Amino acid sequence: MDSTTSTTSTNGDVMTLPEMAATARRDLSAIEEAQAAQTTAEVTYEQATQRALFLSDEAHQAARRDLFPPVAAARQQTLRVAEAGRRNALVTLHQTATARLVVTPDEQAAAARQEPVVRRVVDTQALTAVRDEMRGAIIAQDRAAMLLFATMVPDRLAKADPGEAQHPELGQARGDLGRMLSQVRDALRDTSFDPARRLATDVFGRAGDVSGAAFRRQADAQVAARIASGERVAWPKAS
Repeated sequence: MDSTTSTTSTNGDVMTLPEMAATARRDLSAIEEAQAAQTTAEVTYEQATQRALFLSDEAHQAARRDLFPPVAAARQQTLRVAEAGRRNALVTLHQTATARLVVTPDEQAAAARQEPVVRRVVDTQALTAVRDEMRGAIIAQDRAAMLLFATMVPDRLAKADPGEAQHPELGQARGDLGRMLSQVRDALRDTSFDPARRLATDVFGRAGDVSGAAFRRQADAQVAARIASGERVAWPKAS
């Protein structure tokens, strides 16, 4: 994938990679604005109801009843904005989860020359030998060979090796190869995805905070209603 890679947002539009980042920035801004509006509504409500409390219980109850709808509407708007951002973030994170491996044209040509040798090692040698050869490529920073091992070793690891159960060193080599695959993929991965992924991760986390706050408010309201009804309830556990 490159900067022209496209994906589909929640509204059906196709987004390129730069548009994914722009969408995440827009979603972050929208969530922040919705949260600010919600905070303003909540503060206004609390101040007004507190003033009414000094007048009478009836005035206080009327204020709570009449002034709460804007708070509820602001909270719902924050949830809607956060959910839209969460869905867009999930699309971006899913579409950029597997970054391609990137090498230069010269490294690609070198990989083509080395392909028969590496193929023979991966397909015919014991896992211990494959591990040692792959480790040598990593130590030498031979990016062409690293690319070949990264593309060939997964197929080898998908197969059971004869005698592996009787030879613990083969199982150890299998584990080492899995770890080295992660190392090679990280070294060769396309980092152009990183800015969009970081922004999408921020959006996803912020949306989770909004949902968590809404859940806690709902739980607190249910406990308060049960207490007001005279029903015995368990004392809330310390968080």
